[in-house]
Amino acid sequence: RGITWDSRPVIDNQDQRLIWSGPVEEEVGEWFHLDLTQAIQEELHAKPDATTFSIAIVPAEQQTTIGQHLKFRSKDYDEEAKWPKFTLQYIPPPVEVTRSPTVAPTTSPPTFAPTTIAPTVEGTKLIVSKPLDDTFVSGYHASTNFGDRSNVAVSQGSWPAQPWFANQQSFIKLDVSALSSQTGANTLVKATLSFLVASYETSAAVDEQADASISSKGQDTPPSIFEMELAVYPIVTSDQGWLEAGITWDTMPGVDKSQGAIWSGGIGRDIGEWFHLDLTQAIRDALTVSPDLTSYSIAILPLLEQHANKRGQILKFRSKEYDEEDERPKFALQYLPAPTAAPTVAPAFPTLSYTDYAMEDSYIYRAKIDDNFGSRDSLVVGYGGQNEDYISYLRFDARSLNGKIEEALMYLLVEDLTGSVDIDVHPVSFQEDLETEWSESEITWNNQPGTIDYGTVLWSGEVSQVGRWITIDLTNHLNQLMTSSAADPVTPFYFSIALVGVPILGE
Repeated sequence: RGITWDSRPVIDNQDQRLIWSGPVEEEVGEWFHLDLTQAIQEELHAKPDATTFSIAIVPAEQQTTIGQHLKFRSKDYDEEAKWPKFTLQYIPPPVEVTRSPTVAPTTSPPTFAPTTIAPTVEGTKLIVSKPLDDTFVSGYHASTNFGDRSNVAVSQGSWPAQPWFANQQSFIKLDVSALSSQTGANTLVKATLSFLVASYETSAAVDEQADASISSKGQDTPPSIFEMELAVYPIVTSDQGWLEAGITWDTMPGVDKSQGAIWSGGIGRDIGEWFHLDLTQAIRDALTVSPDLTSYSIAILPLLEQHANKRGQILKFRSKEYDEEDERPKFALQYLPAPTAAPTVAPAFPTLSYTDYAMEDSYIYRAKIDDNFGSRDSLVVGYGGQNEDYISYLRFDARSLNGKIEEALMYLLVEDLTGSVDIDVHPVSFQEDLETEWSESEITWNNQPGTIDYGTVLWSGEVSQVGRWITIDLTNHLNQLMTSSAADPVTPFYFSIALVGVPILGE
């Protein structure tokens, strides 16, 4: 409040500060998404104590054609669901690190941030887990396994005095089962692997030419030495079954370099800092090829490999075996759950669709023979022997139906479950007069209709999963009722069914 054209804040419109430019192609009523990740990171790099960030949305050029006017909903709009949404996701620094965190080098991958999702879509889910497996291998100890170590390591360059540091590479396996077609094919939004830098060491052998360059130019340590340059590659699909407790240099899985590196660049050697690796696109590509993938593996290798005239460098990250949980690697997997398809009810007639709800429903309980449960918001079915039996009754009004019914389906949503339950659905004797039927507000175990036709099973099945719909086909039953209810086959009627746990008779 208070801002006017005359008092508006200054816009930083230098070319390098342009956050985004382009046409807004969304239709009226659609959401427009603007990624501010890099802009905010740059702002915090320049002003680490910044607590707010502002933007201006202006026309890209002076309009020389017809006038155009575009409006967005503001935070003062009446309907909260249509207010602008700002999604900010971050990983906090480990508690043990007491020094002020520094900003990752510009060559590092972007810090953890979600892909924009339309606010109208029900929220995404976030799983933060440790790797399934992580370890490193050593060319010096080619047959030794290091799967139980508290750090993983990558090394490059020459190590004449410490040859055991040479040729070290790390392997990481991650759980992506939430995205597999085997579990519903949820949609990946963001996948970020974060490591804590544990240690950095160098060898005594330095490239003399590099040293001469430093002396002649009066520079500090050049970037090639200040940062350790790494490359990340996927593991070949056929080797995804590797285990940290088994691999060595001689048996390590194959690295797939056919499509280039997932990421490559320098990592600062500051101890206690987090390194964030964006694996979103790499995992999406892997799922496109193998939709049933449940794990995804990467190899972290030195970018320069082993050059004899380069200073030896070794960088270690905390592994999932490290004692302090806060410093273990974290895999943040953000996804959008696959939509649960609602049941589609087929029309009762070729040209007419009719949908209705039960007009009466209740359940009875053998352990409380005189109690009525008609006001409860759930139906219960089950058996347990002795007095732990439940039967549910439902009655429907079919007076508006006539002629041949093409399809009649009843849907029940499983709300809660103990173990799995076998259920039979039986008809209750047909009554034309509503007053002679049972009432949901009065029915008990003692006064239940004694007319359940246990000899006729309309549906039978095992219920074993919460949140799923049960579909019960009543087509034949309704057609039989309509033709046998009276001499006139379209006499108005009601019908009832009973849901019974199996076995329940004879207990």
